Amino acid sequence: MRSRIHNIVLLASMLLTFVAITSCNNSPEGSDEELTLLIKLSPTHPFRTIEQGAANDSYTVGTYKSITLFFYDAQDNPTEPYRVELKSDADIAEAMGDGYKMKVRQSVAQVSAVAGRSGVLKPDNLNALSIYDLQTLGGADDATNSFLRSVPYVASKAPVKPLPSDPNKLTVDLEPKPNVARLEVSGDITIPTESQKTIADWIVNNKMIPYAKGATNYSYVASPCELPIRYIEDFTIRGIYLNNYKETVGAASRNFLASDKYDTTGKVWTGHRTEMHTLFGALNETNDYAKTMTTGKVDAYQIYPGEDTDPEALDHIIVEVEYTLHTRVGYFDAFVYNKDKSDYVYACSRVETKPVQKLRRFITIRKFLVTKGTKDESLVAFEAGKIYRINLNYLSPLFSMNTNPGIDETDDITEITPRRERTDELPEETTAAVLVDVSGWTHINIDTELE
Repeated sequence: MRSRIHNIVLLASMLLTFVAITSCNNSPEGSDEELTLLIKLSPTHPFRTIEQGAANDSYTVGTYKSITLFFYDAQDNPTEPYRVELKSDADIAEAMGDGYKMKVRQSVAQVSAVAGRSGVLKPDNLNALSIYDLQTLGGADDATNSFLRSVPYVASKAPVKPLPSDPNKLTVDLEPKPNVARLEVSGDITIPTESQKTIADWIVNNKMIPYAKGATNYSYVASPCELPIRYIEDFTIRGIYLNNYKETVGAASRNFLASDKYDTTGKVWTGHRTEMHTLFGALNETNDYAKTMTTGKVDAYQIYPGEDTDPEALDHIIVEVEYTLHTRVGYFDAFVYNKDKSDYVYACSRVETKPVQKLRRFITIRKFLVTKGTKDESLVAFEAGKIYRINLNYLSPLFSMNTNPGIDETDDITEITPRRERTDELPEETTAAVLVDVSGWTHINIDTELE
């Protein structure tokens, strides 16, 4: 009898243990309890169109076509729910307004989001999205191939906090921004006055007067020299290239084409992806730079930012230009006695007109300067969600020659200082730095520091 009672007690004990274990497995540390979470997406920033020669006016993103939410615990592990996609206009309007309400487990401690990209993409999946696919997108009114539908707006993980008005409820604020930076090239290169025909003619006619026996009016210098006077005509931009760029967010290296890839005969940079450059026609053709880049237009590229610890974290912009160069050389080699100076001088013996040259030249922008306060600082890395604008007019001083820069008329000429004309026929040979104008998905200007 005692043995039977013992067996019954033992069985009861086992049943209690089983029930306790089952109960614990179904309710780990209170995760069954659901709380109301209010999810708010910050007002969206303006963005710009992406198509070739896009207008620099910005469109405002009023809403997204879809928003995918992802949920994590405090240790960054996915929770339940893990993913919720908002598709209806009503749900998206709530998220963009007073907040989208939903029930979540207590274990939810962080929320992130991907907005704007058609289809469900986890933030980690974006690492494989090709930058080439983001170069030919249309504006906000393009229903099939728009920036809004194709470029991911990513909201990083944000902490869930108690709602101030009701501690029993939770809230989270998400700030989506494009996962790319944007480089915009605008403006035109202007040939400085001192490098134009009017100034060059004046210098030749007034400062290179050949010596004639018995003449008192001639040009001379203290030491023998050859004085080249140049002027530029028919200047135009033939191409804008983006180089040293990342093909994907997670790319370990950058796509870089050196000068040995340029075919000097065919004037083509072989192997460069067409999405990453814009080519223009010769001067006065229907697609030349002036006709294509009308007022308010930009040549724009989406770029994946690098890390600020990477010395090669910046993309390069290469500007290919074409122009006609006229050169006249004054030879100061006639050793004559000058009565007014009571000394011997080297007079100009003759002026030769050299053959006209049709030149191509490459200017590589590797360094970007950003104005902070009253100082210009070197940009270390581009930042996602920001637009960097470059005005090519900053490169104009590279084409200064004959006199000190800044000449407006002949009365301003105080010194004849010819500069070497650089005729770089390969990319990467001439480098300039520019000051950029930067903004949080509006725009940032970049200025120049010429080398």
